[in-house]
Amino acid sequence: MGAKVCVCKDYLEARRKKKEEQRKESEELIEGNDHSQEFLEQSKRGSKSLSSVLCHTMSFRTEKEEFVSQDYLNNEEKYELFEEFKKDNESWSDKESFASKSIQKLLSIHINEEPIKNYYKIGRVLGSGNFAVVKHGASLANPSFKVAIKIYKLDGSDNELLSIFREISVHQSFDHPNLVKIHEVFKQDKKLYIVCDLVKGRRLYDYILDSKKISEENAKIIVKQLLKVLEYSHSKNIMHRDLKPENVIIEPSTLQIKVIDFGSSSYFSNSNKLKTCLGTPFYIAPEVLEGEYTQTADIWSIGIITYLMLTGCPPFQDEDFQIIYQKILNEPLCFYRDQWLYLTQNAMKFVKELLVKDPHKRISLQDALAHPWLQNIQSPEYSIPLEIFQKLTNRPPLNILKREMLLLTKSQLNPKTVLKWNTLYEKIYSKNAGMASSKKLEKIAKNTKVVKMGSNKDSTDFVLKIYDRNHKFISYSDFLATVIDFQSDIPYFSMKSVLKHMGLGSQEEISLDDIQRYLTRRGYQDHFEMVKALQTQILEELTDQGDNSLLQLDMICQGSQSEESGSCSKM
Repeated sequence: MGAKVCVCKDYLEARRKKKEEQRKESEELIEGNDHSQEFLEQSKRGSKSLSSVLCHTMSFRTEKEEFVSQDYLNNEEKYELFEEFKKDNESWSDKESFASKSIQKLLSIHINEEPIKNYYKIGRVLGSGNFAVVKHGASLANPSFKVAIKIYKLDGSDNELLSIFREISVHQSFDHPNLVKIHEVFKQDKKLYIVCDLVKGRRLYDYILDSKKISEENAKIIVKQLLKVLEYSHSKNIMHRDLKPENVIIEPSTLQIKVIDFGSSSYFSNSNKLKTCLGTPFYIAPEVLEGEYTQTADIWSIGIITYLMLTGCPPFQDEDFQIIYQKILNEPLCFYRDQWLYLTQNAMKFVKELLVKDPHKRISLQDALAHPWLQNIQSPEYSIPLEIFQKLTNRPPLNILKREMLLLTKSQLNPKTVLKWNTLYEKIYSKNAGMASSKKLEKIAKNTKVVKMGSNKDSTDFVLKIYDRNHKFISYSDFLATVIDFQSDIPYFSMKSVLKHMGLGSQEEISLDDIQRYLTRRGYQDHFEMVKALQTQILEELTDQGDNSLLQLDMICQGSQSEESGSCSKM
């Protein structure tokens, strides 16, 4: 960040030796003041300067400039984008300008132009930031269906609007147990309404403040989930760029987390480095400050979060931005005796390897997940009941409508039940595909001690009923919908209420037009003929009579071949 100058070899060698000495000094616990109590007290008092340091996201290069300079789009799309820049001199934030049309199209964002008040009642404020407010929402058709609604005003800066569209695009492409799912997006009167999961819990930052320090065992559970989120997002070539406790929601009773706010995220490629200096001061990586970085900057941020959870304060702190930056760039990492004396050596080694200033020498994501500190974490028992295998053997894959219904009932499940199945999904997850592996699932099915799976055919059939199109991998939503279909005791009336939320349960019969309206509203297909083809497929699968124009409501909830009506798990 300053002009480059020629330096002699002796100077470079002296600087290298000095850095090596600093690194060695950081390897041992040192005497010093424990700043954790002071840090926590300042945070709780709401120190204006400290709060701004904690939460303020910095950016020193226009997002528009970076957007067209990196592999966010392919070359053809970049060319189209540059041509649009030449033609359009309006602000990106104008309602009819380039951003709300071309970017929306290029990022495949589906936005519903109908008034949101036709579908949801907007309630109390859950949280707010510089650019948006999050409110509690409930379905008008089914008030028991609760959501969170993030509301943006479309009159901000160019960078802000791009950030909003990027966040929507990224979240809509994600399908992971530790990430929030966006249900739909509405636009009305220069406001954008993002309807997403209502996450139960609180910000990790507040959880740390109240706990003062988090136990090592609990910290391990949280850190492993954070690394798993990175493993997933990086497999899709997306880095978060602003990981911090404020962007993590934790459910205290289960310690399950959700990572939120991908508004600062970016696509990356192995051939190009990112250059926008963006992030929150305490958590920003040194290479980001120097102006060229890769996805490994996210790993540094997790190192800072880990240090903060274990000690109660970040390793590099001050109330002045510039001093924090200088400390991140130049000061060695210190482990104060008062803070680390009763923590394990593996914990210290783990943090040390995440917070190596040289990104080329920093621990990799996979090595971090395999680190001794993160091994032997207690997790809930899991099993794959033979009943699931047997039932799946004799039925087709779930159609898109029923899959939607089942996933919408997730909020009615016991959180510990969802945790159990999330744990199983984690065990069969394949980092290369960004989904679960059928081979791993078969292996677990054969080796499980809780339930004997029978023949190999049983486990193979189970896998083939929830595969994606390449027959090798299973998406999280497909996996969860299948499990809910056979494992949960969701009453018949609950499925009826889900249909009402979808706008399909106001009468006892559902028409093709009803299904078309819902699928179009959800943005599953852009062209009417494709939607119509899906509608016909749904009717054929649910009624075995594709020429029927009406679908009996009971038939959806109970299943066309089932005579039982006790619960939807018996469909």
